[in-house]
Amino acid sequence: MLYREIEVNNIGICITPDPIFSHMFLLNDIERDLKAISKAGFKSVELSLRDVSDINWDKLNWNLDKYGLKLITIATGLMRKVDKITLMDSKKKDLAIERIEKMMIVLNKTDCKDKHIILGYIKGEIKKNKSTEQLKILNNSICELIDLAKEYQVELLLEIINHRDTNFLNTIDEGIDYLSRFEGDRIKLAIDSYQMNIDESDPYKAIIDAKDYIGYVHLSEDNRAYPGLGNLDFTKILCALKDINYKGYLMFECKTTADKYLEILKSYKTILNLSKELSC
Repeated sequence: MLYREIEVNNIGICITPDPIFSHMFLLNDIERDLKAISKAGFKSVELSLRDVSDINWDKLNWNLDKYGLKLITIATGLMRKVDKITLMDSKKKDLAIERIEKMMIVLNKTDCKDKHIILGYIKGEIKKNKSTEQLKILNNSICELIDLAKEYQVELLLEIINHRDTNFLNTIDEGIDYLSRFEGDRIKLAIDSYQMNIDESDPYKAIIDAKDYIGYVHLSEDNRAYPGLGNLDFTKILCALKDINYKGYLMFECKTTADKYLEILKSYKTILNLSKELSC
């Protein structure tokens, strides 16, 4: 059996107010949507934002409290998607860091013990003729963010993204190698079952090898649907997480349809039941 904190308290869902990111639960009506998320069984949410000014925080926080949900993570990819801002762009990295710091300040005010900032798409794209320069800028940006993470008591998560969406850090092994250049415990890897299905030859082994580096897990099917609505074998993934004694979060980062309330309910039950039935 998987750990109880994974079974219940640490199963969450990725949400966003911006329809540009179709692979997340779209907040059309904050109260109605958060009520449905809570009713399905989820306890935690990850919020994807372009900027902290893009959401009504009083309304969000009031409804999070009302429905027993915790905001544990803010994802940053929308900054690059909408505003073309990256951490390896010499002209825009300061703006990226400034916005991320504001996100850290918001998280620092919450009463949950676990607080994360995801650095995925925001990292940027490597250009062959500028790779050395870009990597130096990115390294310095992350060092600066690590210092801020210490100040605001949050954890940075370096997200592994498949080669179709970015040309940098596509496998867990590459992520481990990259993290080795940073000191301290304020940055770990965020892995994703959808991403692993594309670029990992053996997802189980990749998870085992990254035992000391994994700090966060996204779950979604090979078609980006909710677990149970595709073809991935989540038993193998959950067994690998059990074998490395993973006690962190399982966050559903999935596209939704018009039946999104029914989908999240079924998917939550799918993962919960699988975790109880593991024989590994």
